[in-house]
Amino acid sequence: MAGIATAGHLPAEKIYQGFNSGNMLMDRTAKNESDFRKEFEIMQSLPDSPGLFNAVRLYTNIQGYPKTPSIEQEVGIGAYPANLTGFIKDTRDRIKGTLLADKPVGHVDTWLSWMNTSNSEVTEAVDWIGVDIYPFFEKDPKVREFIPGNLSNTIDNAVTFFDALYEVTLNASKGKPVWITETGWPYANKGKSWGQAKASVANQQTYWQEIGCSKLFGRLNTFWYTLRDGNPDSDINFAVVADDMDLGPRFDLTCPAGSGAPATINCSKGKHGSSRG
Repeated sequence: MAGIATAGHLPAEKIYQGFNSGNMLMDRTAKNESDFRKEFEIMQSLPDSPGLFNAVRLYTNIQGYPKTPSIEQEVGIGAYPANLTGFIKDTRDRIKGTLLADKPVGHVDTWLSWMNTSNSEVTEAVDWIGVDIYPFFEKDPKVREFIPGNLSNTIDNAVTFFDALYEVTLNASKGKPVWITETGWPYANKGKSWGQAKASVANQQTYWQEIGCSKLFGRLNTFWYTLRDGNPDSDINFAVVADDMDLGPRFDLTCPAGSGAPATINCSKGKHGSSRG
């Protein structure tokens, strides 16, 4: 779906650093204003955070209701390139003459979709492209042709997987800026296995440090997946904070010295070294 990047009064060189957020809670109730407000407050006050997380990528602007249309009914899901370029043009037409008129318009997809030459016209149409990269899910042997060394998708190989799939996306970007619109590693998996990948809080922290701290935070526009879980139908959980968000993160968010991440903030909140919730 087409997305508009809004920076308000922020300078052009602003790097977005935030989380993804849907419109539903794990108990299947719809989020209301107070739910979103709490998320915004929690993410900006995360203890020992590598810089400020103050941006949110919303999956939808549709208010959540018990009868909210399913993904099968949503416009744009699985759309053909011609449809997508039409949505992008329509977005630009609709924001003409508004405060959003000069804001860049982008589209989000997987690395595999971006490397597909059939999406070339979409790449041409946008100002930036967003890519979702999850080494955890890359169990298909066909993916390994893009991965040096024919490696399996363990946490030990996550950096190699991420680098290779990001490079594939860059090569297909036609020079457009590439945003990391989703990435993360789960702390729990109650369903089927995904290759050699294992979900745990320890692996979640490793991924945060080796991908987030060492490659993304403060350097690339990044929306981490995710602050708190919001898909009750999923067997896999990615939330950085505990089920009760007031308990804080599941692991210590501090980035290793020399990682190149932004300076640690909210230090007075204390350290979090164990799983919560």
